[in-house]
Amino acid sequence: MLEFGYCPMWFRGKDLLIDLFSLVTLLWVAFFGLKYYRLTKKKSYRSFALAFLIIAFSFAFKVLTNFTIYNVITQSRKIGLVTVTYQTVTQSHILYHLGFFFHRLLMLLGLYLLYTTYIRRKDSALNVLVIYLLVIVSFVTSWAYYVFHLTALGLLLVLVRYYYTTFRRFRMNLSRLVAISFSLMAVAELVFLAAGFYSQLYALAELVQLLAYFILFSTLFMVLAHGKKNTAGHNR
Repeated sequence: MLEFGYCPMWFRGKDLLIDLFSLVTLLWVAFFGLKYYRLTKKKSYRSFALAFLIIAFSFAFKVLTNFTIYNVITQSRKIGLVTVTYQTVTQSHILYHLGFFFHRLLMLLGLYLLYTTYIRRKDSALNVLVIYLLVIVSFVTSWAYYVFHLTALGLLLVLVRYYYTTFRRFRMNLSRLVAISFSLMAVAELVFLAAGFYSQLYALAELVQLLAYFILFSTLFMVLAHGKKNTAGHNR
């Protein structure tokens, strides 16, 4: 029988709700990124939208896989005056490994695409990074959990640096919120790594991730509200 990863028993099921919220947020960001691309025809918006869409599919695989694993059938059998209750977890080894493989693969590819959207310089270090990513996402072992989160953390730190540089340059509150959101994503990855040694931290990592995507969700909402306000002003 497969393990439940590093999620503590009391938190199982709650993480599905958090991941579903993250999935909706990512799809929303991807949708409006594509909308801006259609308006401006800038390829950067198309890459931005595609990156978030890929990450959204990553969460979709994670949700579907976890939902299958958490599909617990409780059965009760009465033997005289004694009631014996046991739980049978319906799992598939193939679904488990494939589900989390595609979750990790799409997450890293999405982050990498987001990275290439802003970092345009091409050099040998970039090629090494691409090869490294392709190798680790294809190599599913007992160490895949650590390698995945460590790589995601590295990519997020690069993006955090970019967003904070952008904020210092333009001093826009929205840029700061985006930088904070990605910083919290990086913190979540760091806590996920620690959860490999102490499983109770898995819940903290999920909550930090929830806060990160909530801030990203709120930022996009503010952008839309600001756009509607400007449109209303121009129509007067």
